[in-house]
Order: sequence, then structure tokens, then C-alpha cells
Amino acid sequence: MSKRKHCETLGIDQSHTVEEVRKAYLKLARKWHPDKNKGAEEASEKFKNISAAYDFLSSTSHSDNPSQTTPASYNGE
Repeated sequence: MSKRKHCETLGIDQSHTVEEVRKAYLKLARKWHPDKNKGAEEASEKFKNISAAYDFLSSTSHSDNPSQTTPASYNGE
């Protein structure tokens, strides 16, 4: 999925901040969590998409400094 699609999933702009990503994720995760929506397959699928979007955007939000998101072993250190 592209960055744009992940931003749409969380309902945020592409020029988001780390805090905006976190707030949007927490709000949607509470709404669509499978434990809160027992037996609702749609809720489970939405929660997976929300979690994937958060994982992607939170890991790329520090892309200015790759050492923050990449283990030292990958940086050749």
C-alpha cells in the first residue's frame, strides 16, 4: 500500500506529524478493535488495516534519520 492510502486509512493529511498519526490510530483502534466489536468480521478487517497503516506511517515518519528506524546491523555499523 502507498503512503497516500495509509494516510487515507487513518484519515490524516500526507503532511502529517508523528503526533497526528498516533492520535488518529488510537481513535480508530478503539472504535474498530475486535474485542469491542465481537463477531463483526468488518471490524476485524478494518482494525488490521488501521494497524498496518500505523505501522507503516510510524516507521516512515522518521525517514529523515534512517538510523532511528533501521537496526545498526543494516547501517553497516
